[in-house]
Amino acid sequence: MSNFNTFFHKVTKELSYPYPGELYHYTNSTGLLGILDSKKLYLTDASYLNDPDEINHGYTNSRLIIREELFNIRKLFRKQDVTYKILDGINKKLTKYQTELHKNYHYIGSFCEKGDLLSQWRAYSNYGKGFSIKFKTDPLSFVPSINLLKVIYEDSKKKEIIKKIVEHIKKNPEFIKEKDLADKYLILFNLLSFCFKSDFFKEEKEWRLIYSEQSFIQRTMDLKVELRPKPVGLIPYVEMPLSEKLDEILGIIVGPSLDYKLNKKAIESIPEYSHINILKSSNNLQTN
Repeated sequence: MSNFNTFFHKVTKELSYPYPGELYHYTNSTGLLGILDSKKLYLTDASYLNDPDEINHGYTNSRLIIREELFNIRKLFRKQDVTYKILDGINKKLTKYQTELHKNYHYIGSFCEKGDLLSQWRAYSNYGKGFSIKFKTDPLSFVPSINLLKVIYEDSKKKEIIKKIVEHIKKNPEFIKEKDLADKYLILFNLLSFCFKSDFFKEEKEWRLIYSEQSFIQRTMDLKVELRPKPVGLIPYVEMPLSEKLDEILGIIVGPSLDYKLNKKAIESIPEYSHINILKSSNNLQTN
């Protein structure tokens, strides 16, 4: 494994370890049935997230920190420095990438450390008329070509991670000779940008499954892009296969605005779902 690949895995490991024992995915009844029936998870094109500013936040933060490093190098009158050239190239490409996000393809599936969070019921489960699916984390973390990464909310942590990459560039200037090195760093910065989020959302404790068409590591699995209808039109997504027996699913929490007993009976009426524990939300969410 090359020096850069080793470093890439070190950075992503910091964004993923330790894994929590389980993670939760909030969805509506259509989403739940789609997962159970197809035995697949759906990762949505990042351009079509509920709040597109999420992605802009990540890119903007990455670029601000990189520009700060460029300014510090310029103060030392070292614009010809290898580090400066690499960072300047990455900054320009990230800027272009952010403005042309609609031309690029990254697919995201969102999870939460908490399975019965009021804000999540409101935002992602039809105001409590949905479900929270409890997933065993380990199987999700070992899917080839897909990264399971923790979302970072604290600005100090974001800066710390970016600075580690900058320091790696400074300490390994000889790797500028490595083919397409700047593009490899760009892929890493892109991945980080999808993991940076405003601390306004820190209650979510979100984790993301990320599948990207960009990769410098040989793929062991390519996912086919599909389309599904939404009120905004058509949305691209990819399907991530689950096990035949849905061993990844530990439980399902019935939303606070649904009849728990009837929905529990409905799910348990299907024999192949008998291993799934059906739980009741402890929240009380009033709806009209």
